[in-house]
Amino acid sequence: MKTFVATLFFGFAVASSGVSAAEFSNAELVELGQSFAQAINELDADALDALISTRHLAQKCAEIAGDSAAEKQELLRAFKETIPNINERLLVELERQGSTAVFLRVHEFDGMRGPLVRYSVGDGYNYALLLPVRPARSGSGARIGDLYYATSGELLSETIGISTKLASSPSETFLGKLFGVNGVNRDLVSRFQKIGRLRQQNKLREAYEVLDQVPGSTRNHRLIVMNTLQISSQLDEDLYRKELQRLAKYHKDDPRAAFTLLDHYFYENDLDSAMSIIDLMEQSYGSDAVLFMFRANVELARNRIDDALGFAQTAMQLEPDNEDAHWTVLTMLVQSEMFGESVNVLQLLESEFGYVFAREDFQAEPMYNEFVKSKEFAQWIEVP
Repeated sequence: MKTFVATLFFGFAVASSGVSAAEFSNAELVELGQSFAQAINELDADALDALISTRHLAQKCAEIAGDSAAEKQELLRAFKETIPNINERLLVELERQGSTAVFLRVHEFDGMRGPLVRYSVGDGYNYALLLPVRPARSGSGARIGDLYYATSGELLSETIGISTKLASSPSETFLGKLFGVNGVNRDLVSRFQKIGRLRQQNKLREAYEVLDQVPGSTRNHRLIVMNTLQISSQLDEDLYRKELQRLAKYHKDDPRAAFTLLDHYFYENDLDSAMSIIDLMEQSYGSDAVLFMFRANVELARNRIDDALGFAQTAMQLEPDNEDAHWTVLTMLVQSEMFGESVNVLQLLESEFGYVFAREDFQAEPMYNEFVKSKEFAQWIEVP
């Protein structure tokens, strides 16, 4: 299962919003993060639009995608119109996947400071660092000028700007900025221009083959690998796994690749590397329940049940309102035949999350066979 699918990262220098994150109080940033999480949980497109400074985000996208002043102005107008549509499509996708969001903390990473929000994405998670601005004509409140996504290692403005440019006709100047060099080989320019046309035509296999044939060490550049990863994830599992191996070989120490590589190391059963990646993620983004559940899963795969249970219980203690953490602890307690403690967690699920359990809920699941036979289960399930 492809839990994390990365996109692109590149080193553009974009225009500053003119407001340092240091100028915002913690209270302002906490409110911004909580409001963003609430907008996602309530699938409130109007609230999300109100939180994001479309002008600031559109300006950064235009700075990235435009070569000339005239092109940047034209793109600025276009991005101002399309960004609200992007927000709406995001909420539609999050609703489809049953996503929920939680504000974690005010966080600093790689010179950026803002509210850190985690939300579920299918079977995985995404972390968004909200970068604040204070628009001159909207009062004194903080708004979101850009978002940094931990799972892709890039800013939202970078995603929009580069995708727009690559889908049209990237110039030598643009690709030079993309790769951080003064000039690029004409062959590379031609390849990206061809890829843009192929992707517009949804000819993904052909687009992959064009990138896969990039000569020399350029084929292993992070930008190329992330492109081939994104395309291969839509083609077939074997090709996707091949590109993950390439990412691990050449970019395993890059924190921007951590989420993608975690999926890879679990698949390869390289549990030591998986634990190292989790440590790297914690160094970059801080502790939360999800990272401790990841650790629990690693130790469970190692058959170290006690260690796995300890990590899972830490996750539950860190975030008492995290339902997934409770189910993870319950699973490990039942497997360890710690039935009294299992009942305690079930009682928490009833009182804190509104569950109403019946005997047949457990009889249908083989995992609970021994638990259902226990006196602890019998005493608990009979209580009215």
